[in-house]
Amino acid sequence: NIITRRMRDGETRAHALGRIGGYGTQEFSGSFSRQSETFGASLTISDEDTKGYRRNNRFQQTNVAGSLEARLPGARAYLRFALDDQRLGLPGQLSEAQIAADPRQASTPTAVAERNGGRVTLGGSWTAGRHEFSADLGYRSKHVSSNFPDFFGGFFTDTKANVWSFTPRAKFAFDAFGRGHDVVVGLDFDRWDYATASSSSPADIATPFSRRLGWQSNDAIYGQANLWLSGATRLVLGSRVQRSRDRLTEEVSPLDDRRQAHTLDAHEIGLRHRIGGGWSGYAKVDKSFRFANFDDNACFFPPCAATLLLPQTAHNAELGVEFERSGARVRASVYEMRLNNEIYFSPLAGANINLSPTARHGFELETGWRPAQSIDLRAGLALMQARFRSGVYGGVDVTGKTVPLVPEMLATAGASWNFAANSRLNAGLRYVGKQRYDNDQANTFGRQQPDYTLVDLKLEHRFDRISLALEVRNLFDKQYYSYGITNFAGTSFSAYPAPGRAGYLSLAYRLD
Repeated sequence: NIITRRMRDGETRAHALGRIGGYGTQEFSGSFSRQSETFGASLTISDEDTKGYRRNNRFQQTNVAGSLEARLPGARAYLRFALDDQRLGLPGQLSEAQIAADPRQASTPTAVAERNGGRVTLGGSWTAGRHEFSADLGYRSKHVSSNFPDFFGGFFTDTKANVWSFTPRAKFAFDAFGRGHDVVVGLDFDRWDYATASSSSPADIATPFSRRLGWQSNDAIYGQANLWLSGATRLVLGSRVQRSRDRLTEEVSPLDDRRQAHTLDAHEIGLRHRIGGGWSGYAKVDKSFRFANFDDNACFFPPCAATLLLPQTAHNAELGVEFERSGARVRASVYEMRLNNEIYFSPLAGANINLSPTARHGFELETGWRPAQSIDLRAGLALMQARFRSGVYGGVDVTGKTVPLVPEMLATAGASWNFAANSRLNAGLRYVGKQRYDNDQANTFGRQQPDYTLVDLKLEHRFDRISLALEVRNLFDKQYYSYGITNFAGTSFSAYPAPGRAGYLSLAYRLD
């Protein structure tokens, strides 16, 4: 969660970046913003074009975003907008034999996807003493299409989505028992409508073999209180209640109309205490939920499932300690998650399903240390276990089996060295442990996805307001993939090979 600093009156910012590198990458971004005492404006433009690691893997994206803002004593109003346009080649998954022969080949050499859209938000805030009231009214549209000429004799899908949202909220500050506290309350309203058509090719989209219309509404009320029980102890209480209604219809064949409505609640209780000597401890428990959206419920080859997906829910608990003193930072925690109806894409069904109950628990460690003014060191470790609590897949009881696609270990390390006044060397390492292949819920496949380690380097030098950087990703040219799936016979696998070593050179200018 990155919150940028609000511009001061009379401030001007400008930034420009040009970047070239491996796999035909060309990138440009630029931004300009100006704030006067009353009015402000900003504009950001970025464009990226890369051929990609694999054939038919070209990626092109252009983004434009901007804002207008007016400030008055105790109040402000703003208009924000953004446009995006993207085109992506889809090289498809490769079999084990194809990866061994040439990991850069494409199994779908002509498949492409396109996406474009925009959003606009009109909002404002008003301060009354120590209290603040604000609201946003937003609209977003999205148009996505994908074309697979080599898939089942041709498959094309075209989706349009629109959403209106209104989010009023208020923050109240008050004193009690000699300390300051605050409470945030708000409402969230959004309305979605979707339309998707599927045909054998773009030329046939006017007479599709499937046309689906969707509608969803969400109404929620929430609140969060930050209460100081003492000068060293803070209690956080949060709650949310949301009502969601869905409708999804099929207008071609077979005709279908599925509807559902759910009201769910979420809550959080957190306690943080400063122990002393740089040490702090915290504990929290919470309940969360996620409603399925139109894409989750999508069915490209009717007839579809008889019912829409159920909401995903989870109960979580976490206990941790933190230490920060003399340039050293440490955070360690343990957690437990119990999920029900997790929304998961099933290769067996060819659609999203509600997964059987699962449980996940783990340990996380994050550290940082500055042994000298010019050196920053950091490291992290995450140990995870994900197991089915119950369920049957393919006629096999999976109770106690490992959930696929969850690595049991993740580790990171990094170092930053200012070896000269305006020069910095950054090094990063990331390790991902072994994990079960997708489609192996029964854990019967004799192999797991291989673990891998990636190393990145970046050298930066600054000349006043101009910065020059040379970056190398995947320094040792590790051949790996982060997603793999077993075949239905359970004898081999397919995967999406990830990029090898690549270098990038960038030149940046910053006014501020």
